Amino acid sequence: MNVESFLKTIYLGDRGCKSILIDCWNKVVKLQVDCISRVRAETWNYYDAEDVEDGWIVFEGVQSCSFDPSGPLPNDFFERIEFEPLGEERSQGRFLIEVGSISGTNAHNITGCLVKITIVANSVHLEDPLRPGLRIVE
Repeated sequence: MNVESFLKTIYLGDRGCKSILIDCWNKVVKLQVDCISRVRAETWNYYDAEDVEDGWIVFEGVQSCSFDPSGPLPNDFFERIEFEPLGEERSQGRFLIEVGSISGTNAHNITGCLVKITIVANSVHLEDPLRPGLRIVE
């Protein structure tokens, strides 16, 4: 399955970003999501047979990773995830992820914004913490 088709099977509509792991030596960036659902029909329609609780979206062969704006931690809902191929090899590309960020110490002091994470990488797959080592690519 190509990258664009694979990303269309991932539902993150009301899911939160729990963690970001940047492994510089291995050129890997991982985003942990409270629940990753898969879309196997025209619409999501609450399909949950393939849900991955506390799953990871894994980017490998990472050449760059940036956060805009810098500062706020992306710790809220995912707004979108897109792929833009780079060069002739369509497997490598720029991944654009927008994640909400909410900060504040109480209900009267809450601010929020979108944090755009841009990753240039060779590949993407999912990982299920209950099945370590298994790369989910279909």
